[in-house]
Order: sequence, then structure tokens, then C-alpha cells
Amino acid sequence: MLPMRAYYRYQSMIIFEPSISLATKGATIMAASDDPSAHLRKHSFISLTTFRTNGEAVPTPVTFGEAHGSDKLYVVTGLKTGKMKRLQHNLAVALAPCDQKGRVVGTAVQGHARILSAAEGKARRKQIRFRTPAPILFMFNLLRELRSGGNVYLEISLR
Repeated sequence: MLPMRAYYRYQSMIIFEPSISLATKGATIMAASDDPSAHLRKHSFISLTTFRTNGEAVPTPVTFGEAHGSDKLYVVTGLKTGKMKRLQHNLAVALAPCDQKGRVVGTAVQGHARILSAAEGKARRKQIRFRTPAPILFMFNLLRELRSGGNVYLEISLR
């Protein structure tokens, strides 16, 4: 049973209890295997869960990409977004496959995010293949450049 604070606004909110583990409505933590991201790669969107300083989880549906020959996942986001502020305090993340609206459709895996520098992001940008069609990705990147202080690339290693 999720704590009552989970029900204050959203019924399907993900809550992080450090002593218990990660609990999601309708999903469980996946056991460690050879490739923990195999079930994530079948989907176009993932629920990227970052954690506030008080431990409360905040899920965000995002699209992701993969670099050829790498087992890491990549996410591009705006510099001034909430997830960037949360990642500056805690680099632990949880990933679960989801639909476009953020409804979790599979098991969650834990990971560790790394914020790439501008030079690393620029170098990786050509190697990463995102699931989103190029024209749509171009528009989102352009909007982030104008409104969110620029684009930042996150490299996510799964545990």
C-alpha cells in the first residue's frame, strides 16, 4: 500500500521509500539480468523517475535514444527543467516503459544518470539514435534551446 501522500493529486504517482524500494502502481522492480534494458528498448517512451531531496519520486515520460555499440540509454532535456534540478541533488533514477501519457506498462529498473558536458553532448549527438522521428525531435530541441536554456544530454547506466 502506498503512503497517503501519494494520493494527494495523482492516483498513479510513483513513490520512493528508501527503506522499502521503488513501488509503482501496476509495476515491480525487475530482477537483475544480463541486459536489464532489453524490455525498455521495445518501447518508444520511458518513465524517467527522478527523486526530490526529500526522497519523493517524480515520474516524467520521455523519449530516449541509444548509441551504437553502447549499453547506455540517452535522454535529451532542457537545462532549466525540473528533472535537471532534481538530478543535481540525486543522480539515482528509475526507468519503466510507458506510453506517451506516462502510464507505466512494464517493470521498472534502477539506474544512474550522468549529465554530459556540452562538448560530450555535441560529440554524442551524432552517435545517438532516438525513437522519435527526426522532424519532431528537431522541433523539441529548438523549443528547448529557446525556452529552457538549451539542451542537455543525460547518459543513463542501468544497474
